[in-house]
Amino acid sequence: MNGSDTRNLLCRVILVGAMLVGIAGCGGSERLRIVSLSPTATEILYAVDAADQVVAVDNVSDYPPQVSGKVDKKLFAINPAFREIMRHKPTLVVMTELDEAAPNTGVVDQLRHANVDVLVQKAPRNLDQVYSSILDLGSRVGRERQAKSVVRTMRARVTAALASVSKSTAERTYFHEVDKSFYTATSNTFIGSIYALFGMQNIADGYDMANSGYPRLTSRQIIAGDPDFVFLADTKCCGQNVEAVRARPGWQKIAAVRGQGRIVELNADTASRWGPRIIDFVQRIARAIHEAK
Repeated sequence: MNGSDTRNLLCRVILVGAMLVGIAGCGGSERLRIVSLSPTATEILYAVDAADQVVAVDNVSDYPPQVSGKVDKKLFAINPAFREIMRHKPTLVVMTELDEAAPNTGVVDQLRHANVDVLVQKAPRNLDQVYSSILDLGSRVGRERQAKSVVRTMRARVTAALASVSKSTAERTYFHEVDKSFYTATSNTFIGSIYALFGMQNIADGYDMANSGYPRLTSRQIIAGDPDFVFLADTKCCGQNVEAVRARPGWQKIAAVRGQGRIVELNADTASRWGPRIIDFVQRIARAIHEAK
C-alpha cells in the first residue's frame, strides 16, 4: 500500500468514525429507558412524543389511555421500592419532589449510586413554572422541539380562555372542594393560582391558620362565605355532584346554589396534575364563568 492509499484509508476511517459519533449524538436519547414515578411526568412524556422511551410508569399513571400497558402496580409515586424500579433496568427515573418528609430521598440516593440518572421535579406554584417543567423534561429526554411546541399551544389556549371571560369576574368568589369533608385549596396553592388568573377571590384564604394551603373548612364557614361558585374536584373520589351539593343542609342560601351553572363538576386529574391537560381546567373555569346565571 503506497502513501496515497494509506492517506485515503485513514480519511475513510476518520469519516466513518465521525459519522458514528454524529449518529450516537443525534440518537442518544433513543436509548433512554425511562421509568416515570409521576402521573404528571407520564402525561408530559407522552405529550412530547417520548412514549417509545418509557418502559414503565407508576400505579396511578392512567393518561393517555395507551400508557396502560406500561403501568406497574408495584411502582409507587410515594416511597417507591428501589428493587421494583430496577427490575425495568432504567437509565432515567422521573419523579416529583415531595414535602419536607421527603420519603423518596433514600431511593434517589440508591438510584444515583447505581448510576441511574434521576430527575426530581418540583411541584409548580404557577403556570410559568409548569411551562419550565415541561421544557426541562423535554430537553432531558431529547424532545426539546416537541416540548416547546406543547408550551406554545398551552400559552395560546390560556390566552384565549382568559380573553373569553368578562373582566367583571374579579368580584366573583369561589370554593374549591377537594373532598366531601370540605378540605380545600387556597390562593397560595397551584390550584389557587389558576383561579387567580381570572381575578376570582377564594373564600378559604382567611381560614388557613396553619398556612398549609389546604385547610379544612366547616359547612357553616362555607355558607357564611357565600361563594358565587362551588367547584367540585371530588366527583370521582367521593361521588359528589350538583345534586349532592344542592341537598346539603343550609346550602340553599349560598349564591352558587341559588344560581344556575355555578356548581361546577371538575375532572380531578386535570385540576390537580400540572401537565398539558391543565389547560382543560383553565377552559372549564372560563366556560363556567361565561355560562353562569
